[in-house]
Amino acid sequence: WYTRPTPSTPVHELKATGRFELPPDALLAVLLDFDGYVRSMPSTAASKVVLRERDDVAWVYLRYDLPLIAPRESVVRMQLERNGPVTRL
Repeated sequence: WYTRPTPSTPVHELKATGRFELPPDALLAVLLDFDGYVRSMPSTAASKVVLRERDDVAWVYLRYDLPLIAPRESVVRMQLERNGPVTRL
């Protein structure tokens, strides 16, 4: 993963990559189920879509209950991007 500055704001953009051993359709279903993150993302205590701009863009409220530090809240703009064709494993 990495972060980079975002012009005109002190907030950095975050990008993470990973490898998953499941079909692309199943992975996309989990990633795009923003309201279901409490079931699929460890330490996520709450998740709710607060605004949907398009089918591939949503603003999501997230609250995390993390070990060792106080709970955290954020609103994140989620956007689906495809960098190439989807291939099956």
